[in-house]
Amino acid sequence: MKTIKAIFFGITTVILTSCATAENAGETEYYDPCNDEKFSFLTILNATNDASMDFYIDGRYLATVAPAGEYFLEQISLGYHEVEARESNGFRAWIQDIEVPNPCEDIIVELGG
Repeated sequence: MKTIKAIFFGITTVILTSCATAENAGETEYYDPCNDEKFSFLTILNATNDASMDFYIDGRYLATVAPAGEYFLEQISLGYHEVEARESNGFRAWIQDIEVPNPCEDIIVELGG
């Protein structure tokens, strides 16, 4: 009787284990932050050769960038944004509206040229 119970227990364990393995086979959990959290990437280029620029997005100051330099924004939300570059001396300014329609895109904006 003990032998029959042991065999039955062994067979049941094998069947249940194989079912659990088959059910999870092919499922891989992969976390893609830009797709899951819905954002993209933005690079703003200072296209001038002679002036440092103050960069803004949606009215918020980002950084001052040297001539021919660039600023990388790692996470920009989807939708419409206003990107602005002002010469540090306040003499000239450039404004460009951009649309970020899809997550995980690399968007490049060149201002000052």
